[in-house]
Amino acid sequence: MQKGVTRKQLRIKIPGLPERYEIMKKLASGSYGKVYVAKDKVGMKIVAIKIVTQLFIDSVDAIRSLREVSFLRQFDSDSVVKLLDLGFLGDPQSYKSMYLVMEFCRRDLRELLQPKESAMKESGVYFSKHQAMKIIYGILKGVQYLHSKGVVHRDLKPENVLLDNDLNVKLCDFGLSVKLSDPPEAKPVFGEEFKQSRVSTEASSKRDCLNFDDDSSSDDESSYVDEYQTFSVSKSKSVNETAGMFLREESKCMYGQDSSFSEDDPDMCDNPMVNAFFRKTKLTGSEEVKNILKKTTPKLRTVKRKIDRKMTSHIGTRNYRAPEVILLQKNYSYEVDNWSVGCIIAEILQLTCFETPHEFLIKSTILFPGECCYPLSPKKKSESVNKGYPYNKNDQLMCILRVLGSRDHPGDTEFINGDKLKKYLASLPKFEGCLKTFFPHVTDEDSLELLQGLLEFNPSKRHTIEQCLNHPFVSELKKQDVTDKAYDYGSKIELKFENFWHKNISKKELRELFKEEFELYLSNKC
Repeated sequence: MQKGVTRKQLRIKIPGLPERYEIMKKLASGSYGKVYVAKDKVGMKIVAIKIVTQLFIDSVDAIRSLREVSFLRQFDSDSVVKLLDLGFLGDPQSYKSMYLVMEFCRRDLRELLQPKESAMKESGVYFSKHQAMKIIYGILKGVQYLHSKGVVHRDLKPENVLLDNDLNVKLCDFGLSVKLSDPPEAKPVFGEEFKQSRVSTEASSKRDCLNFDDDSSSDDESSYVDEYQTFSVSKSKSVNETAGMFLREESKCMYGQDSSFSEDDPDMCDNPMVNAFFRKTKLTGSEEVKNILKKTTPKLRTVKRKIDRKMTSHIGTRNYRAPEVILLQKNYSYEVDNWSVGCIIAEILQLTCFETPHEFLIKSTILFPGECCYPLSPKKKSESVNKGYPYNKNDQLMCILRVLGSRDHPGDTEFINGDKLKKYLASLPKFEGCLKTFFPHVTDEDSLELLQGLLEFNPSKRHTIEQCLNHPFVSELKKQDVTDKAYDYGSKIELKFENFWHKNISKKELRELFKEEFELYLSNKC
């Protein structure tokens, strides 16, 4: 600090931001703008402030921001991050930036799933069964709320699952979310009837679905930085013992950092979970098991932040995309979120201790770590061609089939429209599947059944969120949940501007739409 300059004088000032907010620290920055931690001097609490700059340079990005504002304005659930205040920065007739004040959460789920190497070496990192159940239940509750309002998130991933010190979940980042006209029907099931009640019929033809040609989609290879990705707040401490998390106090997020394992070690495969198992247990026998794991476990894909934006027909982050999205199906619906939830649960279960602590519980790996996504966005330099189709062993669909097994039964592919896509799927190498090799320590069959139900290749056979909430693995938490209620599935979110999406819209029109949203928020707030 310069001599004669006080800490107070060094505080960040944002022109146009109300005086009640005192900026404490910058958390993140990207193409959208910046995110700060701030003190609300009126409400006497810590908040997160997102400053969106250059709002009207690109109409697609602007409408995305408009969607998020509209969704946050209308959401009212403890399972979704709350919008506390918003407004524009500058002259009402010519403003180019806006601010959103939201609840502050100190961490996202990714920080717990992939902690710093130093913390892993010293103590290991894992969840107890109850902690895993609580996080999973919280995610399901959040998605249930969105679906009850006719909203599909479309970009569920650990970075968009915020957690407080008690492991309460809040979903965030609704820039890719869309509204359907008809929410899914609630189909609760109970007790032993559950396993016989799996959904096996096609979705009703009357049900509204998403158009795959929607320009609202984004490619994760160049997806924008989520405003909560760095909510570790400087020297943020991990969940402490009062919350029951088995983490060292000094551990922090390792998101974005590479994890390296020696390629010279013949016993090392590409999955750190498996590597750690062999290294920690010093397993030298059972070469057959070791070789199976090496061959079938997909390679870890390093997660990296990227801030450029490009438009494609794919939505969501590649590694959490449902098969129907990958296979260009126009009529995908709520089930795409359910698949993403399954991918997240898989990462949680990898770090869950069901009996006594295991030394190989170090960090989770992404279940389907694809590096490209044919047919829409294959690598520019395709390694080879197989039966007339581009072939890449690290393609997203290949990663899915490698883990779940090939889909040879007609019932698994009946949702696919297009003979060419079916032929492409049939052209891929055959795999037996290796899902359970990711969970050698999991002794709770209910947890694996829940996971398998969410990772059904055919969306019509996939568990619904209502079924999951009544699943034996989390049903006890549901019974104990005093906040549990039957959602009004007739009460839907309104987006008055959605018809503008495919039109050329002027900056003036966009400004008016934002002003209308601001006015609606302020009128409801009063």
